[in-house]
Amino acid sequence: MVKFGDMAKHISKRVEPTETNLNIYVGLEHLDPDSLRIKRHGVPSDVEGQKLLVKKGQIIFGKRRAYQRKLGVADWDCICSAHAMVLEANSETVIPEFLPFFMLSNMFMNRAVAISEGSLSPTIKWKSLAQQEFPMPDKTNQKKIVEVCQKIFDVENSLLTVKEASLFARRRISDNRLIYDIDGNPWKKVKAFNVCELITKGASPRWQGFEYVDNGTLFVTSENVLNEIVDISEPKFIPNEFSEVNLKRSRLKKDDVLVNIVGASIGRCAIWDGSYKNANVNQAVALMRPSSDLDPRWLLAQFYSTRGQRHFGLSKVDNARPNVSLTSLGEFEIPLPPIKVQKNIMDKLALFPDMVIEEKIHKNRDIFNAIINRNVM
Repeated sequence: MVKFGDMAKHISKRVEPTETNLNIYVGLEHLDPDSLRIKRHGVPSDVEGQKLLVKKGQIIFGKRRAYQRKLGVADWDCICSAHAMVLEANSETVIPEFLPFFMLSNMFMNRAVAISEGSLSPTIKWKSLAQQEFPMPDKTNQKKIVEVCQKIFDVENSLLTVKEASLFARRRISDNRLIYDIDGNPWKKVKAFNVCELITKGASPRWQGFEYVDNGTLFVTSENVLNEIVDISEPKFIPNEFSEVNLKRSRLKKDDVLVNIVGASIGRCAIWDGSYKNANVNQAVALMRPSSDLDPRWLLAQFYSTRGQRHFGLSKVDNARPNVSLTSLGEFEIPLPPIKVQKNIMDKLALFPDMVIEEKIHKNRDIFNAIINRNVM
């Protein structure tokens, strides 16, 4: 067992954006969940107030809202958000390449969430994190784990490249076909509340004094609603009796469209496949139940179109945790051809492989976590 403070060094050198010669700024918004690659960045002139100095190869870890699982390895010297921790491996205990892989594991991330403090913006304190103990293999086995994990991430990066190309092609086609007929005439538009039987959201059982249980009604949160996928690989359950009495309105039915409406994941949507007979959503997820005139895939595609994602950006309320109201969802205008036309278009768009690739990415990540957890426990 090794304390995290013996595995990693906490670097806390601060810098004013106006006084640095560096030209890259990395905020938490530039970090993708569960990815070590930093694909986007800003510039120091984008921000004000003291930031943290980062050297190439150091780890930027989002200490605020750790449940978002944001972590990246800097490819350049830069500055980063003060809502992050800058870390580097203690070479006496771990080899540098091992630390970021370890920090991406469920073992580490679950502990990080558990020790976070605060309600609206839970944050990790270095003193608390440094005291956490983890089982740690010796350096020989660390090197073996790194070699395997690097191959896993090479596969994932290749899958992501193919997925992005497929997604770009599909959305270019759908942006046109979701609005116009084959002759270029626009479909008539209706507001979502006119073609949805129900638009609602759930509630938190913890507000009522309940905690999660081992068996009961599946509880779907915004963390489960990914891009076009509901990930319940780590299910949470609430008591059946509580769901039946207090959350009846937000119980899920097959083909309901789920929309994240709170926090950094606003606009992520997926269709519920009905894999659990009893399931509820929480307060951060909207439930939209299409009528017989609306194919749920058509609604999902409308939300993922350029116009739909723009709607989420324009309609969110900026406060401590940005949110989109149910009223705004209901007001969203949907081009609506006959249901047979909707189904035909969606069947053709389904031939693009990005959804299949997404499933392969998740399976690849499951292999990664299995390897990390098996070799350090």
